Amino acid sequence: LPTTPMPTPMPTGQPKVVPSTFESDFDSWTTSTFNRKTGSTPSSSTGPSGAYDGSYYVYAETSSPHYPGVEFSMYLDLGEATLASVSFYYSMHGATMGTALLQGINRLGNSTTLWSKSGDQGDVWYSAQYNTTLPTESFQLLRFEYTSGSPYTGDFALDFICYELW
Repeated sequence: LPTTPMPTPMPTGQPKVVPSTFESDFDSWTTSTFNRKTGSTPSSSTGPSGAYDGSYYVYAETSSPHYPGVEFSMYLDLGEATLASVSFYYSMHGATMGTALLQGINRLGNSTTLWSKSGDQGDVWYSAQYNTTLPTESFQLLRFEYTSGSPYTGDFALDFICYELW
């Protein structure tokens, strides 16, 4: 007889809130392509003029040779914890903005796009949030990915990423 697997139980209690402000480092995020910055980005007419919160943020610098279609990524290993939600602030100011994604990657390496945005969103910081549908979603990694547009006026920035873990 076939058996039905037991459902994963819902977590109990309150999730642990973990902020990433980038004030002293990359706050457990791993990247070789994003830069940590205070103040405005080096190119004019793109990127934020400063951090959303505090002094520092992280961003993808799209000056030569980082366009067109260059991929930037930054990921966080959640270990054995279960993601409850993630919120963050992003800046997509510039005439040639590309596409930004937030992806959840499960233990089998399969990715699910949790959020995406393309094009110039203006010279402001916007907020975004994703709440998981527990217990059906279980991610080992969170990954921000940005694919640059063309040419240099496409700097993408992130700040104050806050995730909740069970």
